[in-house]
Amino acid sequence: MTPNEEQYFFDLATKVIAKRATRDEAREFEVLLNQSAEHRDRFEMFKTDLTLAKDILSLVDASEAEGAGLSEPQLSRLKDEVSWLAVQTKKKKAKRIIRLILISIGLLIVAAVAIYIYVSSTRTDTLTGADMKTPDEVIKPNPNNK
Repeated sequence: MTPNEEQYFFDLATKVIAKRATRDEAREFEVLLNQSAEHRDRFEMFKTDLTLAKDILSLVDASEAEGAGLSEPQLSRLKDEVSWLAVQTKKKKAKRIIRLILISIGLLIVAAVAIYIYVSSTRTDTLTGADMKTPDEVIKPNPNNK
């Protein structure tokens, strides 16, 4: 996705999650989700991130209330959620990198096969332009030469 498409996707996702999307926007978002597994995965990650952010913000708000601080269980929960989020983010990045590597390897294999087929099918020397002979043609004597 281009940066503009990605921003548009997240804008629609935010509206859908907040239940502020119009019917047309909701339909368009459904179309985007149905277009690819990547869109669905990104939406699920986005929902998870928003849920965690909401939980973390509620803990921060509670800690900022006058005369209040984070209790030991709240502090522990905050640390756990931040740690979990960091691990999930690393896993998502690793999955994306692995996916890109696998796609790149696949494209390289396709390109190598295409080059091999092209080179195998040509009957002219690409450097000199002369017709190339198969091994059978080289070994067989020409019946016209006596």
